[in-house]
Amino acid sequence: MAKFSTIIVFLTFSVFIQLGIASNPNPLKFNSAGTFKIVQFTDTHICYSRLDNSMKTIEAMRAVLDLEKPDFVIFTGDNITDLPLKEGLQLLVEPVVTRHIPYIMLFGNHDTEPNMKISREELGKMTRELPGYYNIKPAKHIKGVNNYLVEVKNANSQKTEALLYCMDSNDYDSIAGKKAYAGFSSDQVEWYRKNSKEQTNNNQQHPIPSLAFFHIPLLEYADLSDKSTSYIGMYKEKPCPPVVNTGMFAAMVKCGDVMGCFAGHDHDNDFVFNKFGIYLGYGRFTGSNNTYTHYENGARVIVLQQGQRKFKSWVRLKGGALLHEFTYPDAIPMLSAPTF
Repeated sequence: MAKFSTIIVFLTFSVFIQLGIASNPNPLKFNSAGTFKIVQFTDTHICYSRLDNSMKTIEAMRAVLDLEKPDFVIFTGDNITDLPLKEGLQLLVEPVVTRHIPYIMLFGNHDTEPNMKISREELGKMTRELPGYYNIKPAKHIKGVNNYLVEVKNANSQKTEALLYCMDSNDYDSIAGKKAYAGFSSDQVEWYRKNSKEQTNNNQQHPIPSLAFFHIPLLEYADLSDKSTSYIGMYKEKPCPPVVNTGMFAAMVKCGDVMGCFAGHDHDNDFVFNKFGIYLGYGRFTGSNNTYTHYENGARVIVLQQGQRKFKSWVRLKGGALLHEFTYPDAIPMLSAPTF
């Protein structure tokens, strides 16, 4: 069955290539009902050399997309984790390409491991040339690749109603002589801060409702150390953030535009909690047993509301079940608040 499904994938994919559909040029907009739906796929760990397992991931993606019919898809890293890379990428994006859904791809710590024999820069270029990829230029002259500021426009005008900060949280660093997860660099934090300020200034000093997506969770995710604290979702694994504070969360708190952050990386977590008014959460693990997994795979779904500082979110599983639904900003009490 896996081999038969893969033949269909590549026959369909070849049609798109022949048609010359190299990217999706249309601007992202809220629909006439004033909503914009995002599906986050994370930690797919596609291994073309292990098709039986990889097809379980593809089947989960197809099921989620057919149920949710999103406006946009974001892959948040650890996408392809074994060679051959080209065939793995083609397999991964087939569900979104054949459904004409624009998408972008961020990277995790495993996407450019030595066994992948490719640099982050080369991989970034390769992904941006995939059929159906959303036509947006990445930020230049900052660390990481595929750092994007994605604007979502009003249904009936060119007004920017929402922003998606989609960022490369990099892979590894050396801290006190030991290998550790890297997180964001200072120039990425400054890139976020500069864009946030500029967008706020252009919006009559009102911060534009925003979300952030990346692979490795912020250090602040570890603040949910007490499981008795209010949160929504599954908390089955100790968060694995960088060991030093990158300053990204502090910048977001100060700028006041980001409503929620959604990471991947920790396969057994999909929890969301409230830190200073920003919901810090995970996507739902989308992969299969090409890597460690203990729970049914699926995806996070997020629905933005035009003209409101508000969003809804839930987890959709491969089998169709809907879990952990909530609405920002009132669903989860704040973990801790500043006192004076």
